[in-house]
Amino acid sequence: MVEADADLANRNTLRLPARAKWFSQPQSGPELAALLQDACYRALPRIVIGDGSNLLLRADLDALVIRPAMRGVRVVEEDDRQVLVEVMAG
Repeated sequence: MVEADADLANRNTLRLPARAKWFSQPQSGPELAALLQDACYRALPRIVIGDGSNLLLRADLDALVIRPAMRGVRVVEEDDRQVLVEVMAG
């Protein structure tokens, strides 16, 4: 889902007033891939944000703002000595 004219005040810890022309929180890899390939948003600048703790907004963003919201843990490989784990950190 993509939100138009999204309020970003609650998405940065300083609660600075700002808006995004477009905003999306993809929940999965395929959802993110579909968003990035969508012709409606392909030509727009893209800004990826996290939870906003290191985000200082000083103006509205004329861009597609993406806040990945993927979650989960998956064991990729495991043997007697080590485990390779993939952790989603959206």
